[in-house]
Amino acid sequence: IHGGMIETSLMLVFAPELVRKDRITSLSGDPDRKAIELSILDLGVTWPWSSGDARLADQGITGDAHAASAAFGEKTITRLLENVRPVLQRLKERGGR
Repeated sequence: IHGGMIETSLMLVFAPELVRKDRITSLSGDPDRKAIELSILDLGVTWPWSSGDARLADQGITGDAHAASAAFGEKTITRLLENVRPVLQRLKERGGR
């Protein structure tokens, strides 16, 4: 989720100069996983990063930014690119623009 491993890893690939790595070490700990689960309506519908609830986010970070890496970001990009064609094809077949 916001500022966690996946987003931070992607940013380390696309715009590493924007990642404030010095701030990652000041994060106090993992968010309350149960509180996050309760805020998710669907896998594509989440908003715990905007709640202001300290159980969900430390300094606006929800997830484990400590685990982020450019290598993981590259793997994520590769997987996305491998899977986007069939998704876009299905949308096209359904008449999506």
